[in-house]
Formats: sequence, structure tokens, C-alpha cells
Amino acid sequence: MNLRLCTTTASLAALLFVLNSSSPAATTRVWTNVVAANWSNAANWSNGVPVNGDSVVLLRHPLGSSVNAVNDLTNLTLVSLRCEALGYNLGGGTLRLANEVLMGGPVAGANMNISAPVEIPGPTLRIVSTNSSELSFSGPVSAPATAVVAVDGGLRFRTSLGATYQAETRVQTGFFALLSTRLNGPLVVGGTVSNFASVALQSGNVFGNFPPLTIRTNGSVFNISTFQSVGPLTVDGGVLRLGNRSPQGEISVNGPALMAGGASLFVTAINNFGPGALSVTGSVTIAGCSLAFQPGSSALTQPSIVVRNDGNDPVVGTFTSLPEGSLLTNDTVRYVLSYVGGDGNDITLSPVVEPAKFISVIRTNETLEYLVQGQPGFTYLIEATTELLSSSALTPWVLIKTSGTRANGQFPFTDSDSTNFLQRFYRVRTP
Repeated sequence: MNLRLCTTTASLAALLFVLNSSSPAATTRVWTNVVAANWSNAANWSNGVPVNGDSVVLLRHPLGSSVNAVNDLTNLTLVSLRCEALGYNLGGGTLRLANEVLMGGPVAGANMNISAPVEIPGPTLRIVSTNSSELSFSGPVSAPATAVVAVDGGLRFRTSLGATYQAETRVQTGFFALLSTRLNGPLVVGGTVSNFASVALQSGNVFGNFPPLTIRTNGSVFNISTFQSVGPLTVDGGVLRLGNRSPQGEISVNGPALMAGGASLFVTAINNFGPGALSVTGSVTIAGCSLAFQPGSSALTQPSIVVRNDGNDPVVGTFTSLPEGSLLTNDTVRYVLSYVGGDGNDITLSPVVEPAKFISVIRTNETLEYLVQGQPGFTYLIEATTELLSSSALTPWVLIKTSGTRANGQFPFTDSDSTNFLQRFYRVRTP
């Protein structure tokens, strides 16, 4: 129902535009791929060169080849742009998209990159991608704060940091990748009943002027090891995956953070870099939100901050069924959850370090190989001494080896100097 209302509004706006101009009646212009060159070349179109208020259909090349074209038409406004081409590259002058962009055709994989400057006047631009198609903006994109861009399907959004893109972006279905792009308007992910929408934040700071970020039911946002700066954060029934610590892995929330309505917060750590985090300048409120490790997450070997709560205000509420001191696991290591960690009001996860155990010894000739059971992902120090004093603090332990563990937490070690001593004792500990 909402989509029909948006389309009707935009269509009426386009109709008024045509009626009040000297341009011919709106026509659907079909690209023929006869001459790979300018849009102004009539040989490229089956029914004339596009004018303001027209719709354009870009058919796939008969041989399946990519198509390079240039919009050399001055200040062209289109109410509809449909692409069925495989590898369509559109450069040239500014293109105004007033109503809809439709991606997809009878052959899967239609894709279009628009490197030309794009203006989105509003009030609504629908971007619909079907049949494994993909749209990418690689040039500057501008849109006023009154505009709404509604996305259904795959879209890679890459535009210059100087772009004046202030529209509200609604990712309703499909996958939306933000690549080195600055959004100055609100980002809303999900909110539909049966379809999923996923957004990946990557390749640098993509938010300007701290717009709000809202993740609704069936919406998911994954921060891939980058620093992002947003305004108020609302996770209402959706999923937020914090990403990895390396190189930065942080979402800075300038304002309050609310995680409620059956939402989920996932902790991710890869290769012992530590988890990504939320850094919140306003209040932190949890009401009906779960906390878990992302499947496949590496072990955290040090206490780690998951939500850094600025100031001295306490965290309001707790994660579902996880009061202060609860235990979580990533299937290999257990962690203690605290809402008063860090500087006293941060949400932290601290590993429970189980003592390492010697589980077997194998003698080969004069060499002894010991097998130790530790925790997966941890590094252990192997130390030796020739005597055990009655006061353990005085025992002269010497580091002989450092070892990581196998996937099951076990590791072997040998002491090549053991034959130089009448007796030798060993211990294994974490750094």
C-alpha cells in the first residue's frame, strides 16, 4: 500500500512537470545498442532521444557485452530508468531521477554503474532490483532532506564525500553496501513483515552530520571493522552486528542508544583482534534485546568493552535473561558479562580463564613430549624450574617456550634441554 501511494505521488508530480513545460508528452525511450556513444545520438534509440519527463529502458546488448554510454543531454530529468543490460556504464552530465530506478530483466545479473552526477529531487525515489541485478553509484549523488530513497534489492552505494546527499534512505529488502560514502540523512533498515534487509558499513566513515540510524524488524546492520559516526541509534526488533576491532571497529553514537523490541546485538572478533564496540555519548537503554556471539567468532583473551557508555549515567536495563555477572560462550570460551565494567558504567565481556592441564606425555628415545589442554585461541607460557621451594613465590621459574593452541585448545611441547638437568618441573600459564 505504501509503495503504491509513493508511486502515485511521484507520478502526479511528474505529470504536472510535463504539463507545465514545453516538452513533448512523456514517452518511454528504448536503448538499441546500435552505436556505443552519446545519449544524444538518435541511432541509439528506437523511438527518439529522451527529453525531460521521459522514461528510459536500457536493453541488454544482443551479444551480452557490456555497454558504455554518455549522458550528454543537458539537465535531463527522467521519471523512470529501467536497466536490463549486463554491464551498463553510464557517465557524462548530470542526471535527475524523479520517480523510480528499476534493475533486472529476463537474464539474471543485470548491473549498472552510474558515474555521472545524480540528482534526486524527491519527494520519493524507488530503487527496485530483481533477478540478481545490481545498481552502483560511483559519482556524486545529491538529494535534499525532504527526499526519500526507498531501496528494494541489491545496491552498492559509493559516492564522493563532498556529495550533498541528505535524503532519508529506507532499505526495505535486499542487500545495501555503503562503500566510502557519506550519508547526511537518516538511514532506516528493515521494517517489513516478511522480507529481510541487510546493510554493510565498510570502507571508511560513511555518515556526516550524525544522522539517526534505525534498525527495525527484519533489518540487519553489520559494521565491517571500520569507524562509523551516527546520531541517535534505535535497534527496534532488528539486528546489529558490531564487527571486528581491527583496524577500528567502532560505531560512535552521538546521542542516545535504544535496543528494544526483540532486537539482537552480536559480538564479533576475528583473529584475536577483539570485538567491535558501540561508543555512546547519550543514555544507553536495553529493553528486550538479546546479546550473543556471532557464529565463528574468535576467542577474546582480554576483558573487552562492548558498549562504552560516556559520562557516569548507568546502563538502563539488561539484555534478555542476562543479569549482571551472567555467563556467555562463543562455544569455546566462557565470558562474564558486566554492566558496570570499564570505567564503571560500560558493558564488558571478560574471559573465564580455565587452568591449563597436562593430559599426556610421550617418550621418544630420550625426548619427552607433553600434551597440554588449554582454551582455544589463547597463548600460553611454558616455564621450567629445577626445584620447588616451600615458598612458591621464591621458586625460580624460567620461560622456555610460548605456544598457541589448536582448534580444540590443546598444544604439545618438548624441552630440548631437559637432558641437561637431573630433574626439571614445568608449569603452564597465560601471559
